[in-house]
Amino acid sequence: MAVQIQKTVPGHLQEQAWLQRRAQRLIRDLSGFQVPGAAALKKAELSILLTDDGHIQMLNRDWRGKNKATDVLSFPQVEGSDLKVLSKAAKESPRSVPGWWLGDVVISVQRAQAQADEHGVSLKDELETLLAHGLLHLLGYDHEKSRADAIKMRRLETRLLGRTMIH
Repeated sequence: MAVQIQKTVPGHLQEQAWLQRRAQRLIRDLSGFQVPGAAALKKAELSILLTDDGHIQMLNRDWRGKNKATDVLSFPQVEGSDLKVLSKAAKESPRSVPGWWLGDVVISVQRAQAQADEHGVSLKDELETLLAHGLLHLLGYDHEKSRADAIKMRRLETRLLGRTMIH
């Protein structure tokens, strides 16, 4: 599995290297969960963009029609039915599944720092929470669909992070 980190904000070299390793670990952990595409996640590739509120606001406006900054955005490259096909193929013949692009996660470091301060956690903890949230969106989970979907997604985030969620 390959994880690429890009950034539009200066600094955060320590967080960048750590986040790349953490993303690989989260994907590996997710591959053992009963989620769409789980069996094929070991061959997935992921891009993470660390940016600021202004850039994420522009992306949120252009892609979701919401003209406001947010903490994390996800841009999946594979739909749910294709995830199931990939997973089935990986279970039947793991070597037959080629590398594939899971998608892109965009995180506002500016927003992450503000939320970390608000919740009394480290920036790394907040980045990890946002990354887990973004990964689940890439796998088709959507907390905005219904309360039941929000609960399901929150439970998966908690399980994935191995800690109690702070917000």
